[in-house]
Amino acid sequence: MRASFSRSTGLILIGIGFVATVLAGLLLAAGDLEAGALATRGVLAFVLIAPVLLTGIYFYVRNDQPEADIPETSDMLKQRELLDALREQRALAVRELAHQLEVDEARIQEYVYQLVQLEVLSGVADWEAGMLYAADAVQLRALQTCQKCGTPIDLRSRGVIRCTACGTEYLLP
Repeated sequence: MRASFSRSTGLILIGIGFVATVLAGLLLAAGDLEAGALATRGVLAFVLIAPVLLTGIYFYVRNDQPEADIPETSDMLKQRELLDALREQRALAVRELAHQLEVDEARIQEYVYQLVQLEVLSGVADWEAGMLYAADAVQLRALQTCQKCGTPIDLRSRGVIRCTACGTEYLLP
């Protein structure tokens, strides 16, 4: 919808610029003016009409080019929704979250890893059970054993740290 509105606006502005150019040309041709006055009025007409035409052309042409930022923006919005939902509920089923965000479960996993990389998400991911848990990074780093299986684990570094025994992932910014 945004593209058609912008394209329509561009066509309208081009049309206005074209009509204004024709009218200005007719008025200049019909007048009995000296060369200096004719040139001055011609420049004035150009200064007033050119921005309208150029803006119209810009609006019309920019929609012929694919907007590469739309998927990124969409992903960013979905990541924001994921973060907000996790902060609000503290524990989420990956399947329900995928349904809510209208993406597949693999995409949820990608979003989680990206958010950890951006250092805005900390928590625990149990992909096997299909659950995400929000957790404070300081509390997670204090753990010496995996919460799920009890295997000793070192959570002092950043990123995604995976328990070697059960596969639970600790998400640390």
